[in-house]
Amino acid sequence: MTVDQVVSILGPDYREVSYEKSAGAIIRSLIWMMPNSKFIKVKLQNDKVTDIYNFLK
Repeated sequence: MTVDQVVSILGPDYREVSYEKSAGAIIRSLIWMMPNSKFIKVKLQNDKVTDIYNFLK
């Protein structure tokens, strides 16, 4: 799944919490805040989803 696909599902209201470049890989973490006091964190490597986490706030 790509970052564009995730944004089309979860919406454009996210914030980027980290950005690293190591060994030619770009690693990003994006967070979406949900109305029920949860947030979803999506980790991406080279704009491909590697992990999705659900957290209570």
